[in-house]
Amino acid sequence: MISAKGHAPSSAEAIRRDFSRAWGEIGAAWGVAPSTAAVQGYFLAHGGPLTEPEIRRALGLSHRAAALALAECEEWGLIERLETGELADIIYHYGDERRSRRIARCIQQALRAGELRTTLDLRRAVVRAVGPARIGGIDPATRTFQALRIAVNHELEELETLLASAPPLLSPGGVLAIVSFHSLEDRLVKRAFLEPGTWQRLTTKPIVPSRAETERNPRSRSAKLRAAWKVAS
Repeated sequence: MISAKGHAPSSAEAIRRDFSRAWGEIGAAWGVAPSTAAVQGYFLAHGGPLTEPEIRRALGLSHRAAALALAECEEWGLIERLETGELADIIYHYGDERRSRRIARCIQQALRAGELRTTLDLRRAVVRAVGPARIGGIDPATRTFQALRIAVNHELEELETLLASAPPLLSPGGVLAIVSFHSLEDRLVKRAFLEPGTWQRLTTKPIVPSRAETERNPRSRSAKLRAAWKVAS
């Protein structure tokens, strides 16, 4: 079996290193469970300077990705170089945030006013746009932080590469199993497994943790597992 974790930038490339070998199983865990981000939650609540360690912890990035992110967007250069509409699109598509336009405007206003220096500043800008109320126990800035992390870390592109690379790697009857923690990743997996002539689904609906498991391990509550056989060509 070969496995990969989706927030490593080169994970899909690692799986593709040896096309001469047919694998029987591929397992992958994709994204970062929202409730795993105890550190991210800390920065949402308490703030922190935007240095490499803080970017890495607050946005859930690997050390290498954080270094690249800091080099590319020091002092929120990523936000600074985006038009308001582009930033809103990222927040909407990667964060499933319906109030993305309002959030993007408030973030850009804070940036122009010199009020965007820490993660807490970013949270304040989001709260100005949507209010402080928690929905389902989730901090109002969580979706925006998720969107930025996905955009900087290219997580969806990595998953798409894995899904495209898996069929030639697997032997007929081999299994591809993917655990995702966000609806965006789960939709990609679901759509890929519907491809005729390539996959036979082992799970018509995603397998989710039982109540007992989530009580034992709260971090698993948003996990969804999908699996499929490779169809013999």
